[in-house]
Amino acid sequence: TPAARLGHQVNQLSFAAGDEKLANYLQGVSKKITSGGQLNQFEYGTIKSCLIGATTNTVTTPAPAADAGTMYENFLEQYDIQ
Repeated sequence: TPAARLGHQVNQLSFAAGDEKLANYLQGVSKKITSGGQLNQFEYGTIKSCLIGATTNTVTTPAPAADAGTMYENFLEQYDIQ
């Protein structure tokens, strides 16, 4: 059912949440959804924000670390006087 799918998605979001309080809150809302309960406006907004954030979050890869010599050269080039 759609409610079961949404409840499952919200439960999965709880596992991905970095904050323990948010994770516990999402698990509670997930149980409420799967049991057929109605969401209040705050719960609805929270779930919507989490789902939107989860789908638009991009993974960034760190830039390769420059060696100390290159960093020093770049620093000196800022003050290149001719």
